[in-house]
Amino acid sequence: MDILLLGATGYTGRLILQYLASHPSRKTLTESKVNPGDFTLGVGGRSLDRVRRACVEFSLKEDHDVKLLQVDTLDEKQVREAVKGFRVVISAVGPFWKYGKAVVAACAELGVHYVDTTGETYFIKHCVERYDYLATKTHAIIINAGGFDSVPSDMSAFLGVQNLRNAFGAGVQAGQSMTAFHCKYADVSGGTMDTIFDITGGAIPKNDLVKIRNQYSLSPLEGVRTKRFRYVYSLPFTNILGCFFPMSPGNTQIVRRTWGLLASRERAAGLSGEPVPSNEAAYGSRFTYEECSHSRSRVSAMITSFALIGGLTLLFFAPLRWIAKTFLFNKPGQGPSDKELEAGWMRVINVTTTAPANNEPVQAVKTIIKGTGEPGYYLTAVMVSEIAFGLLPPNRAHLTSFGREGGVLTSMSALGLSLVERLKATGKFDFESEIISDGVRTPSAFESRKTR
Repeated sequence: MDILLLGATGYTGRLILQYLASHPSRKTLTESKVNPGDFTLGVGGRSLDRVRRACVEFSLKEDHDVKLLQVDTLDEKQVREAVKGFRVVISAVGPFWKYGKAVVAACAELGVHYVDTTGETYFIKHCVERYDYLATKTHAIIINAGGFDSVPSDMSAFLGVQNLRNAFGAGVQAGQSMTAFHCKYADVSGGTMDTIFDITGGAIPKNDLVKIRNQYSLSPLEGVRTKRFRYVYSLPFTNILGCFFPMSPGNTQIVRRTWGLLASRERAAGLSGEPVPSNEAAYGSRFTYEECSHSRSRVSAMITSFALIGGLTLLFFAPLRWIAKTFLFNKPGQGPSDKELEAGWMRVINVTTTAPANNEPVQAVKTIIKGTGEPGYYLTAVMVSEIAFGLLPPNRAHLTSFGREGGVLTSMSALGLSLVERLKATGKFDFESEIISDGVRTPSAFESRKTR
């Protein structure tokens, strides 16, 4: 079979199941596959009754439309038995530090591709340390953070560099890259809050949290460091201001892993004399990445940053954490309403500049990613599902050289521009870019044509 979804009874998992169930390429277990993108679906969970109810909600008949499996992700043997019958596993079994380790281990060992929705950097670090080498031997592609954590960030930086080079030449080296997020109805689910409470409550070993303090803890190479935190951010060559973005610590680590993977591949190719495809070329040794949440003014940015940092700090105190967990936030299984899911949107604006030599002028390109639908969960379901489709064998030719080898990768290092095309084809995403140098805006050579 093709795709196995784990965690379908949680809030995010149900949205992924809904997307997969309604997808026109899904085939029943008895239908013949006609097109390369056709897929069959399996759904696993600790409670078969809950999994059945979730499938019935989306008109999926057991043993006809979907295969159901009882899978306790804390039971390594049971996980292996379930995983080995599929080509790709989508995991939404957060908190991943507690429930997700055996799933990644089984996929890496058995050569099964894997994508998840985690935003837990310490869990991703665990995957890199334990399974990156093994996955290259079994050719399993392991992609963490395949949703709102951290695809838009990874994609905005990747496209920023691509657009920069299409506008100013393939040899251009990228310098500063900064992304501002502007979202509507980006609510926090109960599962996400559980992860935050695990961190602030001491459920994660201190040693594992120390490991990810390094800005390049997920990258195979060290790069240029940036300030860890600003009260006010300003996108280069624009009047766009921003405040602290709570997801930035994890997102920036993923972007830097992509940077490090591409840079290490280019170094290895230089020694061997092998050519590197243009869309897999390293960003540049002086590349830096930061991100923020869009703000209307400097005062607004400063107040919001202070409030967010202060609020997160207060969660380290047990009585205040109990109050927040009991009265203030969604419980596990809860999240944005159906109305908010449909009415939400995201606008991700990235500005990437050149790192010129000598006294050459700095050039810049602005890249915009627009998403229709609530970004944290609704669009996460779209993104993680489309990544899974891209990992199916018929699409192997569209993978990057990293993807064809396997390993613990990122969305962009594994799928590259093919993922952009996939998301564009859903009708939920739109992409634009333009040159903005010295305050003068002109259409880029890559897209005067604003990419749509």
